[in-house]
Amino acid sequence: MYAIVINQKQTISAEQGQSLAKILGVTLYDIRQRLIHTGPLVVSVQAETIQAEQLVHQLQHVGLNAFSTDIDLALNKRPVFHVRSFKFGTDRLHVFDSNQREAAIPYRSIRLILPVDQTSHQTEIRSVSERKLSIGKTVMMGGLPMSKKVVHNEDISRDSHERTLYLCGGKNARLVCPQDGMRYDSFADEKTALRTVNFNLFVTKVRQKCAPSAYDEALKVRAGRAKLLGPTLDPDNYVELAVDILATSVKTDKIASSK
Repeated sequence: MYAIVINQKQTISAEQGQSLAKILGVTLYDIRQRLIHTGPLVVSVQAETIQAEQLVHQLQHVGLNAFSTDIDLALNKRPVFHVRSFKFGTDRLHVFDSNQREAAIPYRSIRLILPVDQTSHQTEIRSVSERKLSIGKTVMMGGLPMSKKVVHNEDISRDSHERTLYLCGGKNARLVCPQDGMRYDSFADEKTALRTVNFNLFVTKVRQKCAPSAYDEALKVRAGRAKLLGPTLDPDNYVELAVDILATSVKTDKIASSK
């Protein structure tokens, strides 16, 4: 499966809008609704490589900056390092995973910084038992109140909030830095008892050390991910794809600006 993306830095012209509507087989109204903002947007999902390549070619032919992203590759096969602890060095970020494997990432190699906030809704079923007055038993016992055990199921719902910082480098490799999954011991005296405060400090230090890197909050909230991914792809299940698309768009922007 391939996500077809257009990445426009300026509002598309009326002529381009009409061409895009014709290529995608939708109305001009639909196009205008989707293209209110600039930046990368998924405009189609194609099953086959040839179909994806042909569609990208058609879009580029009418002057649109378009590319395709392999969805399976983006979700499952990119080089990903899940950070559990870290240490800020002079010219690079030292990160460690859950097995204490280390990677030293030069700050200059980090091209894109992406904060992502996710709220997940979980429901579990629990068996609850309680005792209720049994009229039948009470009558049989001559009016002495008697109870019986009643078991029923209840749905227990809870929301969990997860904050993650993605640091993207070359070939769309990325560091995944979860607020609740990292240890902050390297902050020493700056470390607090609150993970939220520690994570905010981590984000601030990353941005300071990687000042030339692009910082983008497009994926920070669900609505931003939904705007980028379009109506076909779920913004909660395709976060990694959205990250991959933004990383690719930064790369294509640099290529375009160098021409």
